[in-house]
Amino acid sequence: HLKSQMGGGHAQRRMAAEKLAHWMLSEGESLDSDIILIGDWNKSPDKENSEWQVFHDLEENGEVKFREINDLSDFTHLYYKNKKHLGSRLDLAVLSSDAGERQLGDDTEAIRWFAIDELAENADNLYARDIKKKLNYIREKISDHTPILTRFYMTDED
Repeated sequence: HLKSQMGGGHAQRRMAAEKLAHWMLSEGESLDSDIILIGDWNKSPDKENSEWQVFHDLEENGEVKFREINDLSDFTHLYYKNKKHLGSRLDLAVLSSDAGERQLGDDTEAIRWFAIDELAENADNLYARDIKKKLNYIREKISDHTPILTRFYMTDED
């Protein structure tokens, strides 16, 4: 969980990302060849979010997968912006290694509970107050974040 409490969080998240990237490329590689970091990053992976510049640079150099594997059209954090936007993508993954890249099936995806899918499908027929009430209930009883999954497929190479 990359905190965002100091000064709007920009510097704090940038420093955390730089430390994680350094660990991935130094100590992490000596521990295991495949590294997957998944968590609540408190900011989307958009290029304009300079907090993640280190990962954008590493991705451009082919050293990690970051923005490419995080589906920006999906949401993992529950909040009400409007009927078409019931959340945002704050839970992200970064992947290292060529082996991981070859085995990566699809993008990381949010796993939503039936209640959230049902709410999103019927949002046009509901009042905003009812949507907010249901979202708040889910957030209070379960979580304000949905789980995310990255699938890997192992194959034998000839």
